[in-house]
Amino acid sequence: FGKIKVVESGITLDGNGHTVSGMPPSTTQVTLHFSSITVSTGHNGFLNDVVVKNFNIVDGSINVLRCNNCEISDNSITGGKIQMQIGTNTLFSDNVIKPRGDYGIELGGNTDTPLGPNNVVRNNLIDRENLSFYDTGYLYFGNGISIQGDGVTVTGNTIRNNVEGMRSDDLTNGRGIVVDGQNNNIYNNDVLSNQI
Repeated sequence: FGKIKVVESGITLDGNGHTVSGMPPSTTQVTLHFSSITVSTGHNGFLNDVVVKNFNIVDGSINVLRCNNCEISDNSITGGKIQMQIGTNTLFSDNVIKPRGDYGIELGGNTDTPLGPNNVVRNNLIDRENLSFYDTGYLYFGNGISIQGDGVTVTGNTIRNNVEGMRSDDLTNGRGIVVDGQNNNIYNNDVLSNQI
């Protein structure tokens, strides 16, 4: 399975269109095997000035754990998502994402340490069209973008075809953009054909 980990600051990781892939899910698999690109020191330290761009990721995600002044751009992700736990001044732009479950882009969610301000989510396409249980053996449902923090700008994104689905423990909605925080700027996004 394709796994790449960035552990130093000042790194530009340019995939130049290459593919990082995991094992596609099926109804017979007990464990899902995802590919990933992870930006993390491996402990509580922060990385700075990391760029991840131009990758084609299949059945996997880009995970940014603690990073300031970073950029995640021009990636194509099928069956996964982009997520960042903590960081500031980070740009997520021009990515095309066909997520499997949960969110296409998820910022924040660490209850112990807040996300940090001045992050930008711009000009991304999140679309679950043509992804279904009947084609893949795995439910494709969930929301488009989740912001759990303050001072984030979300603009110019297209979020569509997020559908409602059932997990083993709860009903998951198909909202376009979910925001939990203050002083966020959400404008000029196209949110359509989502089901809640």
